[in-house]
Amino acid sequence: MVGELVMLPVRVGVRVTRLWFRVLEETFSVTTNATGRVVELLASRSSDGAGSETLPREDFQSAAAPPVAEPELRAVSAPEPPMRDVPPADAVPAANAPPPVEPEHVSEEPVLVEEFAEPGAEQGAGAEVHVDPPWDDYQRMSAKQVIARLASTDPAELAAVQLYESTSRRRQTVMNAVERALRNANAAGSPTNQRR
Repeated sequence: MVGELVMLPVRVGVRVTRLWFRVLEETFSVTTNATGRVVELLASRSSDGAGSETLPREDFQSAAAPPVAEPELRAVSAPEPPMRDVPPADAVPAANAPPPVEPEHVSEEPVLVEEFAEPGAEQGAGAEVHVDPPWDDYQRMSAKQVIARLASTDPAELAAVQLYESTSRRRQTVMNAVERALRNANAAGSPTNQRR
Protein backbone atom coordinates (compact mmCIF):
# COMPACT_ATOMS: atom_id res chain seq x y z
CA MET A 1 0.00 0.00 0.00
CA VAL A 2 2.75 2.46 0.94
CA GLY A 3 4.74 1.53 -2.15
CA GLU A 4 1.72 2.26 -4.33
CA LEU A 5 1.27 5.68 -2.70
CA VAL A 6 4.94 6.48 -3.22
CA MET A 7 4.76 5.45 -6.87
CA LEU A 8 1.51 7.38 -7.53
CA PRO A 9 3.21 10.68 -8.53
CA VAL A 10 5.55 8.76 -10.85
CA ARG A 11 2.63 6.98 -12.51
CA VAL A 12 0.71 10.25 -12.93
CA GLY A 13 3.80 11.90 -14.42
CA VAL A 14 4.29 9.01 -16.86
CA ARG A 15 0.65 9.15 -17.97
CA VAL A 16 0.75 12.93 -18.48
CA THR A 17 3.94 12.55 -20.50
CA ARG A 18 2.34 9.83 -22.64
CA LEU A 19 -0.69 12.08 -23.24
CA TRP A 20 1.55 14.96 -24.35
CA PHE A 21 3.46 12.67 -26.68
CA ARG A 22 0.17 11.50 -28.22
CA VAL A 23 -0.99 15.11 -28.67
CA LEU A 24 2.35 16.06 -30.25
CA GLU A 25 2.22 13.01 -32.52
CA GLU A 26 -1.31 13.85 -33.68
CA THR A 27 -0.36 17.49 -34.25
CA PHE A 28 2.70 16.48 -36.23
CA SER A 29 0.63 14.01 -38.26
CA VAL A 30 -2.06 16.58 -39.09
CA THR A 31 0.55 19.18 -40.03
CA THR A 32 2.41 16.69 -42.22
CA ASN A 33 -0.80 15.59 -43.97
CA ALA A 34 -1.89 19.20 -44.58
CA THR A 35 1.50 20.15 -45.95
CA GLY A 36 1.52 17.07 -48.17
CA ARG A 37 -1.90 17.89 -49.59
CA VAL A 38 -0.94 21.51 -50.28
CA VAL A 39 2.20 20.33 -52.04
CA GLU A 40 0.21 17.78 -54.08
CA LEU A 41 -2.38 20.39 -55.01
CA LEU A 42 0.28 22.88 -56.05
CA ALA A 43 2.13 20.21 -58.01
CA SER A 44 -1.01 19.12 -59.82
CA ARG A 45 -1.91 22.72 -60.66
CA SER A 46 1.57 23.48 -61.95
CA SER A 47 1.61 20.31 -64.08
CA ASP A 48 -1.67 21.38 -65.75
CA GLY A 49 0.06 24.52 -67.02
CA ALA A 50 -1.57 26.84 -64.57
CA GLY A 51 1.58 27.53 -62.55
CA SER A 52 1.00 31.26 -62.32
CA GLU A 53 -2.55 30.94 -61.13
CA THR A 54 -3.38 31.20 -57.47
CA LEU A 55 -5.49 28.65 -55.73
CA PRO A 56 -9.14 29.40 -55.18
CA ARG A 57 -9.92 30.13 -51.56
CA GLU A 58 -12.04 27.00 -50.99
CA ASP A 59 -9.37 24.70 -52.52
CA PHE A 60 -6.69 26.19 -50.27
CA GLN A 61 -8.84 25.77 -47.17
CA SER A 62 -9.69 22.17 -48.02
CA ALA A 63 -6.02 21.38 -48.72
CA ALA A 64 -4.67 23.15 -45.65
CA ALA A 65 -7.15 21.81 -43.15
CA PRO A 66 -8.13 18.21 -43.74
CA PRO A 67 -10.85 16.85 -41.52
CA VAL A 68 -9.28 15.97 -38.22
CA ALA A 69 -10.75 13.53 -35.77
CA GLU A 70 -10.58 14.91 -32.29
CA PRO A 71 -8.61 12.79 -29.84
CA GLU A 72 -10.76 10.49 -27.84
CA LEU A 73 -10.74 11.06 -24.08
CA ARG A 74 -11.58 8.08 -21.94
CA ALA A 75 -11.57 7.40 -18.26
CA VAL A 76 -8.98 5.02 -16.93
CA SER A 77 -10.62 2.40 -14.76
CA ALA A 78 -7.62 0.42 -13.53
CA PRO A 79 -4.10 1.70 -12.95
CA GLU A 80 -1.43 0.40 -15.24
CA PRO A 81 1.35 -1.61 -13.63
CA PRO A 82 4.50 0.44 -13.06
CA MET A 83 7.08 0.37 -15.79
CA ARG A 84 9.98 -1.89 -14.85
CA ASP A 85 12.71 -1.33 -17.41
CA VAL A 86 12.95 2.07 -19.06
CA PRO A 87 14.98 1.95 -22.27
CA PRO A 88 17.60 4.67 -22.81
CA ALA A 89 16.43 7.80 -24.64
CA ASP A 90 18.52 7.05 -27.73
CA ALA A 91 17.08 3.54 -28.17
CA VAL A 92 14.28 3.74 -30.74
CA PRO A 93 12.32 0.55 -31.49
CA ALA A 94 11.80 -0.49 -35.08
CA ALA A 95 8.51 0.60 -36.66
CA ASN A 96 7.25 -2.94 -37.27
CA ALA A 97 8.71 -4.52 -34.12
CA PRO A 98 6.16 -6.03 -31.72
CA PRO A 99 5.67 -4.13 -28.49
CA PRO A 100 7.71 -5.40 -25.54
CA VAL A 101 5.91 -7.75 -23.20
CA GLU A 102 5.84 -6.52 -19.62
CA PRO A 103 6.25 -9.21 -16.97
CA GLU A 104 3.48 -9.76 -14.51
CA HIS A 105 3.68 -7.59 -11.44
CA VAL A 106 5.53 -9.17 -8.55
CA SER A 107 5.18 -7.43 -5.20
CA GLU A 108 8.42 -6.99 -3.32
CA GLU A 109 6.70 -6.02 -0.09
CA PRO A 110 6.25 -8.73 2.53
CA VAL A 111 2.72 -9.78 3.32
CA LEU A 112 1.81 -10.87 6.84
CA VAL A 113 0.21 -14.29 6.54
CA GLU A 114 -0.20 -15.32 10.16
CA GLU A 115 0.99 -14.14 13.52
CA PHE A 116 1.06 -16.29 16.63
CA ALA A 117 2.85 -16.54 19.97
CA GLU A 118 2.81 -18.56 23.13
CA PRO A 119 0.24 -17.54 25.74
CA GLY A 120 1.65 -14.78 27.92
CA ALA A 121 4.20 -13.65 25.34
CA GLU A 122 2.60 -10.22 25.14
CA GLN A 123 3.99 -9.39 28.61
CA GLY A 124 7.54 -9.74 27.33
CA ALA A 125 10.07 -12.36 26.46
CA GLY A 126 12.36 -14.00 28.99
CA ALA A 127 12.31 -16.44 31.82
CA GLU A 128 10.51 -15.80 35.07
CA VAL A 129 12.34 -16.41 38.31
CA HIS A 130 10.32 -17.41 41.32
CA VAL A 131 12.11 -17.19 44.68
CA ASP A 132 10.68 -19.06 47.68
CA PRO A 133 10.76 -17.43 51.11
CA PRO A 134 13.99 -18.19 53.02
CA TRP A 135 12.17 -20.01 55.86
CA ASP A 136 8.66 -21.04 56.89
CA ASP A 137 6.30 -18.24 58.04
CA TYR A 138 8.67 -15.61 56.59
CA GLN A 139 5.75 -13.90 54.82
CA ARG A 140 3.88 -13.43 58.13
CA MET A 141 6.89 -11.93 59.93
CA SER A 142 7.26 -8.18 60.37
CA ALA A 143 10.43 -6.35 59.44
CA LYS A 144 11.51 -6.20 63.11
CA GLN A 145 11.07 -9.95 63.53
CA VAL A 146 13.11 -10.68 60.36
CA ILE A 147 15.93 -8.33 61.46
CA ALA A 148 16.04 -9.98 64.90
CA ARG A 149 16.39 -13.43 63.31
CA LEU A 150 19.20 -12.27 60.94
CA ALA A 151 21.69 -12.21 63.80
CA SER A 152 21.57 -16.00 64.11
CA THR A 153 21.62 -16.92 60.38
CA ASP A 154 24.52 -18.07 58.24
CA PRO A 155 25.68 -16.22 55.06
CA ALA A 156 23.70 -18.58 52.75
CA GLU A 157 20.43 -17.73 54.52
CA LEU A 158 21.36 -14.03 54.49
CA ALA A 159 21.81 -14.23 50.69
CA ALA A 160 18.43 -16.01 50.40
CA VAL A 161 16.73 -13.26 52.44
CA GLN A 162 18.40 -10.58 50.33
CA LEU A 163 17.27 -12.25 47.08
CA TYR A 164 13.71 -12.79 48.30
CA GLU A 165 13.35 -9.21 49.56
CA SER A 166 14.78 -7.72 46.35
CA THR A 167 12.34 -9.68 44.15
CA SER A 168 9.14 -9.60 46.18
CA ARG A 169 8.59 -7.57 49.36
CA ARG A 170 11.32 -4.92 48.88
CA ARG A 171 11.36 -3.72 52.47
CA GLN A 172 14.25 -1.28 52.67
CA THR A 173 14.89 -1.77 56.39
CA VAL A 174 15.27 -5.53 55.94
CA MET A 175 17.53 -5.12 52.89
CA ASN A 176 19.81 -2.68 54.78
CA ALA A 177 20.03 -5.06 57.75
CA VAL A 178 20.89 -7.99 55.46
CA GLU A 179 23.68 -5.99 53.78
CA ARG A 180 25.17 -5.10 57.18
CA ALA A 181 24.95 -8.73 58.35
CA LEU A 182 26.61 -9.97 55.13
CA ARG A 183 29.45 -7.44 55.51
CA ASN A 184 29.99 -8.54 59.10
CA ALA A 185 29.88 -12.23 58.13
CA ASN A 186 32.37 -11.67 55.29
CA ALA A 187 34.67 -9.67 57.53
CA ALA A 188 34.58 -12.35 60.22
CA GLY A 189 35.28 -15.12 57.72
CA SER A 190 38.13 -13.38 55.88
CA PRO A 191 41.64 -15.02 56.11
CA THR A 192 43.22 -11.98 57.85
CA ASN A 193 40.73 -12.20 60.75
CA GLN A 194 41.23 -15.98 61.09
CA ARG A 195 45.05 -15.65 61.63
CA ARG A 196 44.66 -13.52 64.75
